[in-house]
Amino acid sequence: MNKSTIAGILAAATVIIGTAGAALAPAASAATPTASGVRTAIQSAEVSTSVQILTTKPNSITVIGHGGQPVTVWTKGTQPITKKPASASPVTFTGLKAGQSYAVYVGATQASVVRTLTAAGVASAVTVQAGPIESSIDVSWSIALPAGTKASSVSYVIEATSPTASPVTMKVIGTDHALITGLSPDAKYSFTVTPMLGAVKGTPASATMIVTVAEAFALAKDEAGGSADQVAKPAAPVAPAAPSAPAAPAAPAGPAAPSTRTIYVCAAGFTEAAGLCQKTAAYTFHTETTTSPYTYHQEFVKTGSHVEYSTSGNGTYYPQNAWNPQDGSPAGFYSVVDDGYYASAKDAPPTGFTDSGSEYTKSTQVKDAAPAGYADNGTQWVLTAPMEAKVVPA
Repeated sequence: MNKSTIAGILAAATVIIGTAGAALAPAASAATPTASGVRTAIQSAEVSTSVQILTTKPNSITVIGHGGQPVTVWTKGTQPITKKPASASPVTFTGLKAGQSYAVYVGATQASVVRTLTAAGVASAVTVQAGPIESSIDVSWSIALPAGTKASSVSYVIEATSPTASPVTMKVIGTDHALITGLSPDAKYSFTVTPMLGAVKGTPASATMIVTVAEAFALAKDEAGGSADQVAKPAAPVAPAAPSAPAAPAAPAGPAAPSTRTIYVCAAGFTEAAGLCQKTAAYTFHTETTTSPYTYHQEFVKTGSHVEYSTSGNGTYYPQNAWNPQDGSPAGFYSVVDDGYYASAKDAPPTGFTDSGSEYTKSTQVKDAAPAGYADNGTQWVLTAPMEAKVVPA
């Protein structure tokens, strides 16, 4: 059976960019969500900035450039999910249905329809057999894919490692086998196959050779030459041949062409991680300032004090608020009353705010949007790229 090797890698993220104030038309489909059924669940607003919609992780959608407007995702047969961001930072929806189309709204405008990622699947039954040349091995495997995952969208990273030779890595997409070349004929290799859906890793599977690459090639060649049970028949007798003239000496052979092999490496500035090349960048932040006008309360301003008495009905003066001696209460009490007036006084700043001299202010550090091509992995920005083929001496 002829097998072809397909090199490639699935893109790390699905990105849909909407123009300000316009809705992108989704692909026609009976299951594609539309604005009906969700329009009344979101606020009326206009998309004021370009919108980026990312599906870089399974079962999630991230929306960038929403301008602080409410963001809603909705799919047929479910209730709309709305988040009202407090800032312009990206909004992420998790726990969504795998492989499902979702309509995404910013304010009251449908920005786009995107499909969530699913898991990359489980590899198994890795087998190896000799390739067509002495430095190659044909690797095949089985894959169990989750519902909603297309076989053509899953790539595979095949890693060949040996304690006596340099590792060799190869990537293919949408197939169940690969021809690995550039191997050392005298080495025994372990082959690990890891399914990948974008940057999402599936469950790998491995197999280890019990013979060297050259021994496997020789065994396959012997098997192709015929069965060991076949016995040659004796040849018929023939007359002795006349002696032939001595052959001319052969011309000296030129130097043999140097043997080479293909390896896969990362470009400058990238490092290898799980069969991919990646470059990371630390988060950057910008300052956003919130302001609030002053608030006030009334405070009593004391200017002095005086003693106040009150007059009883029989002409006797009693101190104000004093007990009445006729009730058996002690006499001789008087009241000292403060003189003054009530004036408006500024309140203390609310929690987290400071007084700028004209209003209350609060400064907050907000994470910037990811640079072009980068994805946010929760701790830093990551840029991924496929490994590059490089021919080196064997």
